[in-house]
Amino acid sequence: MATIDIKNLDGKSVGKVDLDESVFGVEINEHLLWEVVKAQRAKRRVGTHSTKRRDEVRGGGKKPFKQKGTGNARQGSIRAPHYVGGGKVFTPKPRDYEYHVPKKVMAGALRSALSLRAKESKLVVRRELHARAGQDQAGGQGDRGAGRRQGAPRRRQERDAQEVDAQPAQGQVRRDRGLERV
Repeated sequence: MATIDIKNLDGKSVGKVDLDESVFGVEINEHLLWEVVKAQRAKRRVGTHSTKRRDEVRGGGKKPFKQKGTGNARQGSIRAPHYVGGGKVFTPKPRDYEYHVPKKVMAGALRSALSLRAKESKLVVRRELHARAGQDQAGGQGDRGAGRRQGAPRRRQERDAQEVDAQPAQGQVRRDRGLERV
């Protein structure tokens, strides 16, 4: 079993912990890592791209000339794709790119990532995650309500956000705040 140092908030070693081989010692599966990263990047895509099709382009409601007797090829609209100013044929439309990775694939990728970090000695174990005084929880309200005059009604977003985290549990702090670079 591999061991790793336990560090305090100052970065000093305060003990050692044994790492479970079933989590931190598995063979690294790059394909699973790639699948999970691909899914995360697809989920972040906005998907707001759009161009106009022939029915969405302005104009073109009237038949440009009669069907027979002109010698020209028959046409139904001047907004057909082969006309200048016509609509596009297979155009991108807004859509959602998100897809879900199976649970076992996600778990395997997490084990692979943790094993890779442990193998590279880039894994850090902290003894405690309490914020230092004066950084996160000191001062009670912190910056809540900043920029708003006293007694003014709160905007809906402010009110809802405050209802969610107004009374954090004992020892609970916002993630990654007050911690040094890891």
